[in-house]
Amino acid sequence: MNVSTTFLFIKRWLPAAAITSLIFALSSIKGQTINEAGLGDNTLHVIGHYVMYFLLCLSLYRGTKSIPSAVLFTILFGITDEYHQTYTLERSASVEDVLTDWAAALAAGVLLWKSYQDLPKILKDWLKA
Repeated sequence: MNVSTTFLFIKRWLPAAAITSLIFALSSIKGQTINEAGLGDNTLHVIGHYVMYFLLCLSLYRGTKSIPSAVLFTILFGITDEYHQTYTLERSASVEDVLTDWAAALAAGVLLWKSYQDLPKILKDWLKA
């Protein structure tokens, strides 16, 4: 790989790497700590999952340039994230979380598939990188 190709690879995949790292870090926080911080509310939890996985799907599309791959990898990451939580103190896996992640991935995929041409130019340019 030459420098130009390496830079392009990093530029395309860095957002996905950052989001997956953030999700992994958040999944590693003990349940008690989450509750003490006031983040144990179910509505916040669902919104947080949805937003993070929607953004993850967009960033994976940026890396793969494939809507089906981005959706599939997002769903698979959601499943492995829930499995990871079974090893975190006072946390557990949740089918509801996986379904929320799945819904967010599908919504992002449908947005890319059906509305790509209508997206703001700045977002299209970011996705093309």
